[in-house]
Amino acid sequence: MNRKRFLAGFVALTMTVGMMPAVVSAKGFDYEPEETEAVETTETETKETAKPTVKETTKPAEKEPEETKAEEPAETKEEKPSEPAATEPEETKATETAEPSETEKTPEETETAAPSETEKKPEETAASESAEPSETAPSESEPAESSEPEATETEPAEEKLPEDTYTKEPKAEVKDEGNIGSLVWKYDDAGHTIAISGKGAMPDLDEPDDYPWAKYSDKITRVAIAKGVTSIGDYAFKDFEKLTGVSIPAGMAKIGDSAFENCKDLKAVTIPATVRSIGSRAFKRCSSLAKIAIPKSVSKIGDYAFQSCTELASLSIASGVKAIGSCAFSHCYTLKSVTIPGTVSVISAQAFEDCYRLRTVTIGNGVTSIECEAFYCCTCLDKVTIPGSVIAIGASAFAKCTYLDIVSIGYGVKTIADNAFSEVEYLTAIVIPGSVETIGEKAFMNCNQLRYITIGYGVKAIGEKAFSACYRVENLIIPDSVETVGDNAFSNCGNLNAVSLTKALHDQMSTNVFSGCTDLHTFTYLIDNPFTVKGKTATLKAKTLKKRALSVAAGKVLAITPVGTGLDCVKVSGNKNITVNKTTGAVTVKKKTKKGTYAVKIKIMSTGNAQYKASDWQVVTFRIKVK
Repeated sequence: MNRKRFLAGFVALTMTVGMMPAVVSAKGFDYEPEETEAVETTETETKETAKPTVKETTKPAEKEPEETKAEEPAETKEEKPSEPAATEPEETKATETAEPSETEKTPEETETAAPSETEKKPEETAASESAEPSETAPSESEPAESSEPEATETEPAEEKLPEDTYTKEPKAEVKDEGNIGSLVWKYDDAGHTIAISGKGAMPDLDEPDDYPWAKYSDKITRVAIAKGVTSIGDYAFKDFEKLTGVSIPAGMAKIGDSAFENCKDLKAVTIPATVRSIGSRAFKRCSSLAKIAIPKSVSKIGDYAFQSCTELASLSIASGVKAIGSCAFSHCYTLKSVTIPGTVSVISAQAFEDCYRLRTVTIGNGVTSIECEAFYCCTCLDKVTIPGSVIAIGASAFAKCTYLDIVSIGYGVKTIADNAFSEVEYLTAIVIPGSVETIGEKAFMNCNQLRYITIGYGVKAIGEKAFSACYRVENLIIPDSVETVGDNAFSNCGNLNAVSLTKALHDQMSTNVFSGCTDLHTFTYLIDNPFTVKGKTATLKAKTLKKRALSVAAGKVLAITPVGTGLDCVKVSGNKNITVNKTTGAVTVKKKTKKGTYAVKIKIMSTGNAQYKASDWQVVTFRIKVK
């Protein structure tokens, strides 16, 4: 007790003479320069209130400022500097009071009793200092208990550790798995991969959200399908916008409708040679897909299957594919070339619509139908050959193919539908074979550069405005096979100055057929054709035929009068190594044809010209001698 009183007296003496403040602890004096002002302020107040403090320590009403003083002694004293009965100076600066009263002993006893706590947590020591006077003044026992929450304020800091641990654990450990039909799926969150294994087909569900892995659609970057899975269900991975790759195993038979629709980051897909069907919208709007190869096992490419694959630059369709669905490759803006094999029977409506960078199209002999708008608005397409296997060219099939300047239509096509080649502004010449029966309405309307039109004998009907506004046409022959010509069929052909046709057709057609043809003043009526033909013999060398095939002009095997009329030839009989061109009568003898004399029978007629009508059919035989 004497030592404690000595220390208290020494502290009071130090404050009185203006020496630097100190805080007394069980270990001695600690220098705290930052609290100098607070100590100087409380020094005077301590002297003024030292004596009243002992009397007023029992007032319970003054205990709320006691907790505040333990934290901010200086600020509390400024709020109530004139209250003589306030207990703040006694509790806050108990170690700095001038008089060694009993209330001053309690903080010293607290410091002596728990020195280790003072070192670790000064806040707890301050709390215990304010709580200790309860031994001297029983009336302060309740506030002393209220100071305990200050010690518990540090506990939430320790509780944060489990929260931090919880947020980190899922990144490495979250996985999910389950069954779908006979298959098993597993999701790996670390690799953002879903793996599907088992044997059999994946069920076709009604909506994308019906699949159990749909909740990870915004995370999955790769899909790995194991061998044994035979189909990918409808909508299975639709809207997986972060998906970049998918592995499809050998043995897969079907890719369902919308299976990968709108997978915008999908860059590469390899379709195995076992897939038989690619469903509608299967890869629609896969806007990062750059290359695709369709194997020969696929029977049909579904409607919209690759629509809006805007980065698709390379497309390979193997021989064996039978049908290309509607809009299958429409809006593939980067696609530059495509070869359609002869095994494809139908190029469906809008199949390649608006592929505006498409430059080269090869249509195999075997395709029977090119449906409406199949190549609509392929503005960079510059050449197309339509084989004779095609029966019909659909409405607007090549409309607005602005730069298309060469069109070859094979003998065999029967119908050219409405608007088929309208607004093909760079087309300069067109030959319509005699196999065509109908030229539809506006079929070649607004072909501004079209100068040469040849209408084959066999055409029966020319639709309304079929060649309207073809400004550069100068001469026109309408064969006597034509029975009807629609209104305004050749209207506004400003440079047209000569038309040949039969008088019967001219008499029955509407007067507006040639409206706006300001330079047209004369019509030439076709007369009967004095066509005659006789067979001849042509001689070829066997030595030359051993190396290559040989061609023989029509004039060497046929004697034709009058010269200059169109021809229509059909082979009736003869050696299979000898063929006859249908429209020119030229003969081709195949390589390695053996020595001998070969008789070939043909059926031939003259299709007429600007002067003559078509002739009747005649049968003639010519000979090829190989020696």
